[in-house]
Amino acid sequence: MKTSKLILIIFLIYNSSLFGLNLDTFIKTCLENHPLAEVSTKEYLQNLADAEKAGAIKDWNLFTSYDFQKGANIPGTTLYNENSTQHILSGGAYKLFSETGTQLSIGTSYTAQMDQPTFIPSLPDDIYSLAFDISFKQPLLKNSFGLLDRYPLKLSEYKAKLATIKYQEDLEDFVVKTSFVYIKWLNSKNIKELYATQLEKAKQQLNIMNKRASRGGAEKLDVILANQNYLAKKIKYKKEAQRFAILSIEARSLLSGSIDIAKQFENVMPSEQDIEIKIPDKSNGLNRFEEKGLALRVLEINREIAKKSLEARNNEKEISINLLGKYQAGATQINPQDVYSHIGTEPIYKLGIEIKHPLENTAADSGYKEELAKYDKITAQNQEAYIRMRNSLEVLYTELEYLDEIITITDDLIIESNKAFKAEDIKYRQGRSYSYSLVLDAQNRLLDTKIQLDSLMLSKHMIKTQISGLLDIYVDKYGLKTKQES
Repeated sequence: MKTSKLILIIFLIYNSSLFGLNLDTFIKTCLENHPLAEVSTKEYLQNLADAEKAGAIKDWNLFTSYDFQKGANIPGTTLYNENSTQHILSGGAYKLFSETGTQLSIGTSYTAQMDQPTFIPSLPDDIYSLAFDISFKQPLLKNSFGLLDRYPLKLSEYKAKLATIKYQEDLEDFVVKTSFVYIKWLNSKNIKELYATQLEKAKQQLNIMNKRASRGGAEKLDVILANQNYLAKKIKYKKEAQRFAILSIEARSLLSGSIDIAKQFENVMPSEQDIEIKIPDKSNGLNRFEEKGLALRVLEINREIAKKSLEARNNEKEISINLLGKYQAGATQINPQDVYSHIGTEPIYKLGIEIKHPLENTAADSGYKEELAKYDKITAQNQEAYIRMRNSLEVLYTELEYLDEIITITDDLIIESNKAFKAEDIKYRQGRSYSYSLVLDAQNRLLDTKIQLDSLMLSKHMIKTQISGLLDIYVDKYGLKTKQES
């Protein structure tokens, strides 16, 4: 159990009163506790491990073998010795140097042949040999400087970068969704409290109207209107209370990361404290998107992958010309002890050129054309994606700009609606107006305007959250980095 989670639970157990949790603390706790955050981490490690597989090309490959033979003959003759034995032990290592494309092989072998059949009795029937060899293969044109060998290594580097970005974006998406839940939760709490206040007022108005009616000071219709108003407010309150209860379950589940532990968070409530989401202005926001946007980095990496694939395909069209070389130092003796002292007395040197190339080269040519078309396609797709994402960001900033103006106007409307309600209420109380419906209409207009303001604030916070996600602000704010980056 995480430390912050434990401290929060202990606090809640010993504090039965409602506990207001601000948005920032809510997000941090969800990131620590919820299993979705852990899933993102494990998926990242899985993708990273998959990307590292290509590095195996740099590994030394070792091999060894042992052969035993009993009985021997001389081919084409009837000479055979059932007691003849032969032991062959060999081993070595192989490595590809991807920086140059050089293939290097080092090996050694020891052979012991005893009681071998022979035409001439005076010839030794025991022979021992030891050999050491080193060989290389160096591409000169196709795969020169290891271009094709390095291709999967470069792809693995890009995969690792994409895995890192995906990890950050997955966690950032989680933060955005978590923020949405919290903002809706807070909005519902505010509206529920607003309806609760209005319901209490409606109840008081109904009681007053009943008392006035009993003394003959109010019309029966006014009592009916007051009762209608009370029941309508009660329905609205119950509907919002239902919405708030559902959002509370979702929020506390995110907060705890466990159904059992969620019960310990029943006192937690959303708080207005630090609810304002800070984002850069439009100009700085667009600049940040251009310079630091993870989505743009993904597009660039995909283009780089396509470019490397195109280079590899183009190189595959070249003629395969390889320089081959081999040096072998060996010795053959009738005495096993003499083999080691005579090693190198029978050196063999080999140097050659290997040339391969299909006459039509159809596969390589068509593969290059396919990769070229793919590269052009990705370039066009990247441009379209860039335009789409930038437009989305500009649209959100534009919505926010107009929304701020609408909120300011709505604030003014609330002031005027409140004045209208008070004026209608005073007129009715003073007997200058005999229609109680005018008071209720003014009161409901005021209530609707206040709810409209809360809805506008909900939209504003959600738009700012979307902008924060597009600008990857949460990556920096909540440290959504991998261990390699931290």
